[in-house]
Amino acid sequence: MATRIAPLFVQIANGSNSSSGADVSIVGAGLGSMSIPPGYPTVGKVLRLTARGQYSTVAVPGNLTVKVNLGLGLMVSTLAQALPASRTNQYWKFECLLTYRTIGVGGSILPHGEFFHMQTAGSTGNPTVWTAFRTAVTGVDTTAANLLDLLTNFDTAGNSITCTELVLEALN
Repeated sequence: MATRIAPLFVQIANGSNSSSGADVSIVGAGLGSMSIPPGYPTVGKVLRLTARGQYSTVAVPGNLTVKVNLGLGLMVSTLAQALPASRTNQYWKFECLLTYRTIGVGGSILPHGEFFHMQTAGSTGNPTVWTAFRTAVTGVDTTAANLLDLLTNFDTAGNSITCTELVLEALN
């Protein structure tokens, strides 16, 4: 019998960012919590964050950075990547796995993520993939509550990104 995966958080309202020059959360209101409670993680616990939505760009769009923070620390980030010009409501998807390697005040996570998006107009063609990963573990205090957040940062004004669907789930 297959094990049922219960989500920790399901977004029920859109989150968006249309500003530039700062990290902005694109997590909308939802059911459950994006806060990982103290003592919840165990060694080997894997969390999966999956988000989808659309983005639009101006004629000279500049770059976009996508980040995941946990508590006060950066877990993963794409590099600032060039966006395609003059796009409207282009599809994107972000997925990130966070694996707890150790727990406690000096706990650690190995995070990996991918940002997929369509660069060609419409929904045809192959998606472009930006990686967001670390080659070593990242520290986290698992004895404290830690808010998980998905953030974006445009370096040019006029662009926008909307997160229409986001789910945080524990895989084990």
